[in-house]
Amino acid sequence: MDDGPHIISDEREIAIVFLRAPTLGQVKTRLIKHLDSTWVLRLYKSFSLDVIEAVRKQIQQVRICYFPADRGGLVKEWLGHTFEYEPQTGRDLGERIKNAFLSAFSDGFCRVVLVGTDIPELSQALIAEAFQKLQNHLSVIGPSYDGGYYLIGFHRDGFKSQVFDEIQWGSSEVFNKTLSILNKLNLKTHILPVCRDIDTFDDLMDMIKNLKPKKNSAKNTAACLKSLGFI
Repeated sequence: MDDGPHIISDEREIAIVFLRAPTLGQVKTRLIKHLDSTWVLRLYKSFSLDVIEAVRKQIQQVRICYFPADRGGLVKEWLGHTFEYEPQTGRDLGERIKNAFLSAFSDGFCRVVLVGTDIPELSQALIAEAFQKLQNHLSVIGPSYDGGYYLIGFHRDGFKSQVFDEIQWGSSEVFNKTLSILNKLNLKTHILPVCRDIDTFDDLMDMIKNLKPKKNSAKNTAACLKSLGFI
């Protein structure tokens, strides 16, 4: 019996987590100037796990986009086989982000949010806000105190690949430049609260001060810091 036309839901959504393979000496390199590289790797893995757990508690579909593209085996060995995995492809960070969005939209997702792993205190509430705002905004972005951003998301009807062109990645103008492009493209954009990403030793010390009174914040990172004698 024919039940009538099949309606394809417009509600499909996915979170993309951008991360590097956990290779000694090749993650959080600015911290290596102050800390043993083995400690830095442990911290990086803790940061990543806290971000992934926050995302996964809020959104069912999670895709891990890893770099370099030939280190998929190492990443899967680390995180297990319960996620979707996809290598990052492109000549620079902007092209890799752009290609990750294009892949998700080509797979039929309607709302796509991408986060990095530099914000171990990233909350479920921020992830929820990002997806909720994409119901009536074409884009969403979360600025970080250093001038970059920790999250960016699009509704498929508002995605424009030029948002990632001609950006000086790693500079203090990444957020402002990106927001300027979004505005020029007339994309209705929701701006999330500012967060601190952890790139430098000073960033790490600031986070440690904030972690002490908040026992439930960044549990993996807090446990790692405790084991290393920081808290």
